[in-house]
Amino acid sequence: MGQAGRHVAERIWSMGSERSTAARLASRARRRRPGPREAEEREADESVPALQSSEMSDGMLRLQKSAGNQAVTRALANAGAITLSRDVDPSGAVFNSALEDATFNAESIAHDLIRAINQSEHTFVSGAYFVEDVARERRNIDVPKVIAVLSNLTAGQVAEVEKRYLAFEKTTLRNDIFEGGESGRLAKLTPDQRARIEVLMKGTKGEPIPDQVMEDLKRLPPDVAGRVKKALTAKAAAPAAMHQLEADAIELHELLSDDLDEAKRERVMAMHRRDFVQIDAMDAFYDHHYGKFTLVYDFALRLKGLQNIRMGELRLGNFAQADACAIEDK
Repeated sequence: MGQAGRHVAERIWSMGSERSTAARLASRARRRRPGPREAEEREADESVPALQSSEMSDGMLRLQKSAGNQAVTRALANAGAITLSRDVDPSGAVFNSALEDATFNAESIAHDLIRAINQSEHTFVSGAYFVEDVARERRNIDVPKVIAVLSNLTAGQVAEVEKRYLAFEKTTLRNDIFEGGESGRLAKLTPDQRARIEVLMKGTKGEPIPDQVMEDLKRLPPDVAGRVKKALTAKAAAPAAMHQLEADAIELHELLSDDLDEAKRERVMAMHRRDFVQIDAMDAFYDHHYGKFTLVYDFALRLKGLQNIRMGELRLGNFAQADACAIEDK
């Protein structure tokens, strides 16, 4: 047998061996049942191939390339039809929606809120002559959970969560938090908790820069585009940053309304580890909600000795001195 014959024979044997190996692997895969995670990944993968590139929005294609099929599946679950994954402002400009964020799951957040808010069960309060006093009865609500899931969302993401909640519960999220819920009783919220949730629902994370603006930036030199984009990002995030500062001021008042344990005191300190301009804005919101000089009084009431000095150093931006005070106070 010549060299060419031997080559053909080896190739035929190799192909037969490959087919045999593939058959064994396929048989083994059929016998082996996939675990829960594998089943979930397979379901996510199988739900995407039917979508051809021509049918997917540019945003979905980018998301698939960067984060994979599971991220696309989550985005589609959040936004419904593909066309809902992008928004249009009144001028007609189309822009990237925060709903494309692979870390955002509106349905999951809505379910968390449903579990955190008791719509119907309430306390029983009797008034004069043992007549039920409905106005004083309250429904329970897991406030820390509600605040946690509504934090760091854009205004558009909050709106999507509200839409999902309405679809599940046939009532609005605002009705179940701020009004009577199913039972006609208010939720058990302090004024600070109510005010803080209201601010969070305005959105505390900036929306993306519009697509057409991003296309314009691509036509600029890279160094120019980078500087312009930085300015535009700061401007787009301004409303959300304002809401976050207001929410922080309300949280600070809530913390200072009672004695501070170590965890609460450290949270108060951490809220002041920022630049002076932001601290001044937070102070302004504190004055607006609770009156001028109230913050000075609250600090004097809750912080003593080295902790009071530590706060002063933090507010001046002297972080090293503040840390030294914390160590000395141990």
